[in-house]
This record gives sequence, structure tokens and C-alpha cells, in this order.
Amino acid sequence: MQTLFPPGLWLISLSWLISLPLQSRADIVHVPNANLNFSCCQEPDGFGGGFTLLDVDIDRNGSTEFSFLADRFADFGFSDTFYDLSGVNGRVVESGGAIAVLDSNAPINSSATFGNGGELYHVFRDFGFVDAGGPWYQVQNGYMGFDFEIDGNRHFGWMRVSTLGGNRIHEWAYQSTPGAPIAAGQVEIPEPASILLIAGLAVGGALTRFGSGRATRLRATEERVFRLHPRARAAIPRRDR
Repeated sequence: MQTLFPPGLWLISLSWLISLPLQSRADIVHVPNANLNFSCCQEPDGFGGGFTLLDVDIDRNGSTEFSFLADRFADFGFSDTFYDLSGVNGRVVESGGAIAVLDSNAPINSSATFGNGGELYHVFRDFGFVDAGGPWYQVQNGYMGFDFEIDGNRHFGWMRVSTLGGNRIHEWAYQSTPGAPIAAGQVEIPEPASILLIAGLAVGGALTRFGSGRATRLRATEERVFRLHPRARAAIPRRDR
């Protein structure tokens, strides 16, 4: 059977692929179904006001990264309620000086602008008149980007938050690898399969094009690929012996 490429070229290409190390795989730590409530007022003052303070421990190590505060003052037919976020060991992505509401898949990395928090939104009521506003007023399933510190290194992450019909943190996730970017809503990292797929194409193509003697030598090379890169067994179709 005629070959499309010299046998030596296939073997050199396969040797080059084998010599490439697989990229180290980062992990995303995902906390689903957090369902934390910071609606006002869990600590009433007896006059229609009060406050709620919610501390969030992102990496579950016993320390607070972010504090959510709902604070209401009420008297004689009016009330003024503010919902704020403060970074304790963390910062949030900002846009125009306010805490940004990110869309799904928005990038969160070192290029973003980070701040220590501020107002989420406010609601002022006075005998039926309502004045409300803020970047997070009546948001449903918005993403809040953040970074925080673990052992002196910054890690990027996101929280999914709603303020429509109550204030709730639904879930969050962060990168376990310092400095690694993350996208809003991302909960897993794809396997680095590109090298394995290239190796599969090279081995498969070579076995098709070479005669039986050459194919035997290349099967040995294929076994070496499988031995050095175990995940290749799933990425490269095995041939019947």
C-alpha cells in the first residue's frame, strides 16, 4: 500500500507528541444550592426597621470573604432600606464605580476592575411614594464576579445572586488555581484533549496508510502513547489486534 508521507516523518511527529507534557488541569470549586438569604430584617428593632447581616465564607475555611448588609430605618409612615456589600477578604468586579451585574460567561480575570464593595440597591418609601434604585435593584440570576485570597494568592470566582422577590445568593464557584481566570457561571474545566486528539489522528492515519510490517511498529508507538497518557485511551479509538 502506498504511503502519503514517509514513515520516518510519522514516527518523528509521534515522538514529538509524546514528548509534550499534558497541561496541568486546574479545578473549579463549586458550591451549588447555597440559598443564603439577606433580605431585611432578620434582626428587627421593634419600630418597623432592623437589619440583616450575612457573612459569606467562600472557601469554607472559617473566615469571612464578603458581608451582605440589609439595613432599614422606619418611623411614622416612611422607611429607608439599604442593601450593601463589603469585601472583608475579597473584592468584587466593578463597572462605572458600582458593583457590576455580569452576564453568564462573562470573563473574570486580572483585567477586570475590582473594588471593596458598596451599595447594591436601596428602597425609600414615604406614605405610598417609592423611590428605589441601584445596580442590583430587582435583578434575577445576575452574576457577581469576585476575587479573594488564599495563602497570599488571589483566586477568581463568581456568585449567582437575585434581588427580585427577596435577596438570595443561589450558588458560587471559584478557581482552585491562583490567578486562573473563570467565566461567570462556569463550574468545570474541559479536559485538555487537543494533544490526545492530534495523537489519535496521527496514529489512526499511519495505521491506515502503512503496510502490515510498518503498522506493527506503529502499534507499538500507539501503546507508548497510551502508557504515557492514560486519558488517551478514551480519546483515541482502539483498533482490533
